[in-house]
Amino acid sequence: MILADVGNTHITCVRDDTFPELSPWSIDTEHVSLRSLIVSFSSVPDENILVCSVVPKISDLFLKLKKNVRFIGTDIEVPIECRYDRRTVGIDRLVCAYAATLTHPGTRLVIDFGTAITMDILSPRGTYEGGLILPGVGSTLRVFSSCALLPEQIALPPEQQRDRSVIPRDTDESIRRGVREGFAEMINGMVEKYRRRLHFDRRAPILITGGDAPHIMPQLQFPSHYEPFLVFHGMRSLAGKLPPRKKF
Repeated sequence: MILADVGNTHITCVRDDTFPELSPWSIDTEHVSLRSLIVSFSSVPDENILVCSVVPKISDLFLKLKKNVRFIGTDIEVPIECRYDRRTVGIDRLVCAYAATLTHPGTRLVIDFGTAITMDILSPRGTYEGGLILPGVGSTLRVFSSCALLPEQIALPPEQQRDRSVIPRDTDESIRRGVREGFAEMINGMVEKYRRRLHFDRRAPILITGGDAPHIMPQLQFPSHYEPFLVFHGMRSLAGKLPPRKKF
């Protein structure tokens, strides 16, 4: 079975029987078409696909594939108690919260560094309470790239390549440091705020996921667990719970 996580920036896929030993592969969401989707899956013999999608137009393309496609949220609900408006919550947020209860029981906070940064709060018994949506690291860099007199392409180098000077002295480094340090300070402050307000046990796990997380994690000031593909842990569990009449 193929698990496909459809986000606003990438479609990330993996075979459930090889995860996590084999890395997922990605397709660029912005430029995807039915033809490119067919080509991407042509070398995959498995006809069964389970999709977690927050992009309706891409969901429609999956339906046109000549494969057995099922969707989380319609063909199977995420079995987690939810106090958020289910009509508006991103299905990936629920899947990651559900996965957190499986991989790290007692998790109180899941932070996903994707196209947007989401901070989702779980109760001590695993109820999805809701959370916050913040601008993403990559999205912010793309905004800078569209501004006049600023670099057309801005990327964050690996942590070991950072400029160690206290004050940045060129525009590229000013932007990179502003994004890297600014996001870290924001996340640190918000985690501490909600820990105090909600009386988190400081030993309760905080899970971090998402492709942009490694850029920010070295400057986070709280203990956490990094699960880069947390969503697939949840999807693989859900694939095994599909009703018999809808089995692959």
